[in-house]
Amino acid sequence: MKLERKDILAALETISLSGEGSNMVESGAVKNVMTFGDEVV
Repeated sequence: MKLERKDILAALETISLSGEGSNMVESGAVKNVMTFGDEVV
């Protein structure tokens, strides 16, 4: 299975931060996502 950046960001958008009321991407907790084969950084 090839990991796609957009799919990873979509998954991270479903995780909300406690006390923030926003997801990990909207809050700025995740700023950059890079994929290398089956590795996500």
